[in-house]
Amino acid sequence: MNMNQRWIQRPVEELFRETVESWPRNFALVIEDLLILPGENVIVAGGAEGNFFPQCVAPYLSSPQQAIWFVPTDTLCDQERRSKQTELSKRQKRHGVYNESSDTDQSLCNIIARN
Repeated sequence: MNMNQRWIQRPVEELFRETVESWPRNFALVIEDLLILPGENVIVAGGAEGNFFPQCVAPYLSSPQQAIWFVPTDTLCDQERRSKQTELSKRQKRHGVYNESSDTDQSLCNIIARN
């Protein structure tokens, strides 16, 4: 699938659904790594990349007070995604792996809407 097919031609709803469906799969890998850490230490883990969403984490908590979720504003999400995209593009160009869609603004808007 090329970048146009991935980020421009598919509806945002499909991008969102695909992302949500990946959470349990990816979370299983993350939790496997966390469970092998020594139990006497406090573990702080976070980030959407780790898929630490309430429905994924809840079965591993002995009480709801063991977890806190910070939810960023839409503006912060937008700024963060645009910043990450700028850095990614620079890295790709530097390494000769420049792979971008025909409409970078639209693909970025779709990624932000998905998130």
